[in-house]
Amino acid sequence: MTIAPSDAAPTMTWAVTLFSFTNEMHEHTRSADDLLRAVADQRIASAVEVDAAQHFASFPLISAEETATFRRTIDETGLTPTMLGGYLDLRLDPRGPRTPEEEEEFLLGQVRAAAEMGFFAVRMSLGAVGARLRERLLPELER
Repeated sequence: MTIAPSDAAPTMTWAVTLFSFTNEMHEHTRSADDLLRAVADQRIASAVEVDAAQHFASFPLISAEETATFRRTIDETGLTPTMLGGYLDLRLDPRGPRTPEEEEEFLLGQVRAAAEMGFFAVRMSLGAVGARLRERLLPELER
């Protein structure tokens, strides 16, 4: 069955999340960079979503070196970075939860790294970030 494209339909792009390759990462059969190259070489997709905690060893403060390596691989492969999966670690331990300022700084590093690497969005789990924190982050997110 063939479906004729509609003139009103948006242009479609295939994307993949590198989270789909969790087993390969855990088995250490391929590095995160190798997986990006495989996605491009095997034409699995033209766009990628990356889970920051899984992809970058320096997470949550993604290092300049990892940022540069990722950007170089993206440029060489022609892949389009879509969303960076970010996280807010509430730090529930004897020190107590993070202060609102610590939460903001924890997330701003991820937002800024995402922008440097060419992602157009940061994906967060529903409910992870409260309304007040979202309001404080909004100017940076809009940039």
